[in-house]
Amino acid sequence: MAHSSANGFAIVAGAAGGIGKETAFAFAEAGARGVLCADIKGDESTKVAEECKGLAASSEFKAVRFAVDITDAQSVQSLVEFVVKEFGRIDYLVNAAGIDVDAVVPFHMTSDEDFSRVFNVNARAAFLLSKAVAPLMAAQEPHTVTTKRFGTRTLSRGSIVHVASAMAYGAVPCKTPYTTAKHALLGITRASAMDLSQAGVRVNMVSPTWVETSMLEGDRKHIPGLDDLIKKAVPNGRPLGPDEVAAAVLYLCANEATYIMGSNIMIDGGLSIGPTFG
Repeated sequence: MAHSSANGFAIVAGAAGGIGKETAFAFAEAGARGVLCADIKGDESTKVAEECKGLAASSEFKAVRFAVDITDAQSVQSLVEFVVKEFGRIDYLVNAAGIDVDAVVPFHMTSDEDFSRVFNVNARAAFLLSKAVAPLMAAQEPHTVTTKRFGTRTLSRGSIVHVASAMAYGAVPCKTPYTTAKHALLGITRASAMDLSQAGVRVNMVSPTWVETSMLEGDRKHIPGLDDLIKKAVPNGRPLGPDEVAAAVLYLCANEATYIMGSNIMIDGGLSIGPTFG
């Protein structure tokens, strides 16, 4: 097919920084017609929306921001109503919001408050966002794409992508809330993909390991020698760039990924294969 493209309208939750910020930029560069930068940090998401305009490949491009609390169902519903008013349809939802634990402590010392806080942002919010967006996606007309070699193909009505973690498949010490939430996000992804597939709405996720974000900076303070560990664990010896994660997210939203549903792209430099690198 033609060059990878995602030329519809996108919501990026968690757009104020890190992976979300780079995903918003990637949509603009890929020819999206509009991006809504959603985050609880309103000022930062406003800056990202303005930067998107300078990167846009489409002359029709529109970038807006919305201050949202993704753990609150009414706030999420207001977000969806706003984006429908601004764009008319929602082609892509990227849930890139995430937080880390307050206290890096063993399981039995984990506070109820920290568990609930992390779970609400990293897992429950994915349920709320998807639940609010999916009916609108299911009711809208699907896109079609026509190429010389393959003729006209009907694409999906919408694509939802969650940014998870390699910890959706494993665990690390002293991060029970984070590990639990990412496991739950895998379940949300697979269950919603199953239920929404017949409506033409695709749900997938990406699972990176260490990404060069503020969260990694926090880990460096708690884990002595973390950078040395990363150098030994992955062949290229460095953390991921958030733009590299955004590239995988964009692929799952693009025309070429229409057949991918309920899947995960592991972005871990081969870490999950096992200790195979000398």
